[in-house]
Amino acid sequence: MEPNNSSVTPTLSLQSWLRPDLTHVYANKDYREFRERLDNVDKVLKTGHLESMAMDFALEGYEQASAKQQRSRMQFALKALRVETLRMLMGNPSYRQFSKAVASSDLLADFCGVRHIDGIRGISKSTLDRATKFFTAEQVRWMMQVVHEMGGESDRCQEIGLHRAIDTSVCLVDTTCLDANIHFPVDWVLLRDVATTLLKAIKLIRQAGLCQRMPGEPEVFARQMSRLCIEMTHTRRKDDAK
Repeated sequence: MEPNNSSVTPTLSLQSWLRPDLTHVYANKDYREFRERLDNVDKVLKTGHLESMAMDFALEGYEQASAKQQRSRMQFALKALRVETLRMLMGNPSYRQFSKAVASSDLLADFCGVRHIDGIRGISKSTLDRATKFFTAEQVRWMMQVVHEMGGESDRCQEIGLHRAIDTSVCLVDTTCLDANIHFPVDWVLLRDVATTLLKAIKLIRQAGLCQRMPGEPEVFARQMSRLCIEMTHTRRKDDAK
């Protein structure tokens, strides 16, 4: 870092790590295709300005930090970007499984930037967890937006290796694997949900003029059920729970 005066924005340079050539794998089509895919993704990360954005995000709030601290955050930002990209490409395995996979593969470690001349390091399970939480949701959306814009514009798509622009006007999403927002299916809670749904129907019926079906208002019955459910939930903590 060599600023001429205090008004000049300092420039930080990151030195690439020395590393040996990748191990040659012969007569393996699947490996060759996977390596080509990683090479294409690597090109998108570099030419699509994602690495530059990641380093800029890393320095937000650290403008007054020392050059050593800034350089360390920038290096970790690049690792976090590549680690999360690779983990997504591999189907989001657990951190433990992903850590073992990267540690045992020159190709994966090289893509993540954790392979050096003296070996592979900086890919523990705890480090992967920190990498996942490094970028905010807003920062990730910004990076995704940049990729979408470059892929959808005919004059910029070639920068990331596309022969023609991608039509981004239609988005097809498979939501069949999303976690359902439901509670644990305890028996009495399920009964309460059924009764609550029926009470809503009763309220609708009464609004139509049928008011001689059950004593009391549905709201009163719902409160009574909630109290009973709370009592049954806390019963497990008593000595005579059974």
